[in-house]
Amino acid sequence: MAGAFGSHLNAVNAITIGLLPQVEPRIITYLGNASLAGARALLLSREARRVMNERMTDISFLSLADDPDFQDIFLDSLEFKSYKTF
Repeated sequence: MAGAFGSHLNAVNAITIGLLPQVEPRIITYLGNASLAGARALLLSREARRVMNERMTDISFLSLADDPDFQDIFLDSLEFKSYKTF
């Protein structure tokens, strides 16, 4: 998990509500500000820039906003569970 959102997320709860896949919570690692670390690596490392340039050819852009059914499918997939309150 990365960024401020990831650092405040409880992995067990996120798995329970379907935000994260059903994995063993102990394998989830918190990275902190991964975008800043990546930017720093690209500025300071020729090897990191070489690897990035190689991988850029494998990246494709997918706009979920272009799919009119995405929001409904996403919400239906969350599978929120109801809990009995006492």
